[in-house]
Amino acid sequence: MKYKGVIWTNHILQRMEERELSYDDVYWVFRKPDKSQYAKTKNAWKFYRNYKNLRVALIATKNEKKEWVFMTCWTKVLPKEVYTQTKKGSFWKTILKQMFG
Repeated sequence: MKYKGVIWTNHILQRMEERELSYDDVYWVFRKPDKSQYAKTKNAWKFYRNYKNLRVALIATKNEKKEWVFMTCWTKVLPKEVYTQTKKGSFWKTILKQMFG
């Protein structure tokens, strides 16, 4: 299945249903990850994104046509001290806040 230019395997669709994740939830992890790293699986990448008290993880690879293929995803409950920390704002948000309050 294809959505937003990405191929979604039956496996990831099943995992999304089990974990109550939407297409947009998983796609958001891919487009705006907090962290990404090369996965042990050949030519695959892990993408992570923290959301509220969860870390959402995605494994994706590119096929022979250079199209992204989402293979699997999972969630992990984060310790309270992790998700209650505030993130630093961006440079421009900080400047605008200082200028305009």
